[in-house]
Amino acid sequence: MTPPVLEAAERVLQALSTGCSSSMLVGKPRLGKTFAARWICHAANDILGPVSWYEVPIQVDTSRAEGIFFSHILRCLPHEYEQCRSRDALRSRTEEFLIERASESPLLTVIVLLDEAHNLSERHWTYLAELSNAVDRAGFSLFTLSTGQTSLYVMRNTLRELSAEHNGDFVLGRFYLDMIDFRGLRSENDIKLTMHEIDESPIGPEDSRLWLATSLPSAYQGGFRLEQLAGIVWEAYADIWRVAGRKDNLEIPMTFFDLFVRQILGNPEKFDRDPPTIDLGMAKLLITASKFVQYIY
Repeated sequence: MTPPVLEAAERVLQALSTGCSSSMLVGKPRLGKTFAARWICHAANDILGPVSWYEVPIQVDTSRAEGIFFSHILRCLPHEYEQCRSRDALRSRTEEFLIERASESPLLTVIVLLDEAHNLSERHWTYLAELSNAVDRAGFSLFTLSTGQTSLYVMRNTLRELSAEHNGDFVLGRFYLDMIDFRGLRSENDIKLTMHEIDESPIGPEDSRLWLATSLPSAYQGGFRLEQLAGIVWEAYADIWRVAGRKDNLEIPMTFFDLFVRQILGNPEKFDRDPPTIDLGMAKLLITASKFVQYIY
């Protein structure tokens, strides 16, 4: 797994194992926060579990209606329920489902992944805090792992300014104590470790064959490994960053790096040879084709 994901996983698993109620992965778009959150949930199940987890993608909801909100959550759970318009019934069914799942875990916890949590309003956060309290009263825990953009820091400040009757501190205590600045790849070593991970990655959970060995068999048999390209690839990204006039430190979002790698592994007619020809110029062409250049301008 990539260094940014491992760093975030360490903090989230520590929070989960010590009884904290939440963690947040916060950062710019395309860094790979959602992938990281899913990986962390799987890791929590393998390392601390078994523990159930459910992903709830959050979209902009200007109505802020409680019934609509809990109806959406229920649709994201593997829950069969009769359609109704009663917000109390929808809330109760959500509580009952999460409590039942938490009771099945030795952690007495259930995890909800809130993806794109920056789309939540103050009122939505209050609904979630009340839901968390309901699970607590039953003797169990709801752990939320949220992903979102940096506007979550603005929401945190907004919640701090709310009066006591609007529960700002209540929500902050539930969801905003562990805000993790999720990052992209920031060094040659980050690239080397990530490429090493790809070198050792199977095609999928049901197919143990290595992705690299299957995609570029001749190159792989000749000793080629993506990890060997780390220096050239870092130099190529750095040159493109400078040409774009960027004065800040180079940061590579995982979304674009993944596209870069897939262009190598997905073109055996060009790169499946011993050794494959991937020099600085070729690396820059592949990076440009991944849309990274449009991202940084």
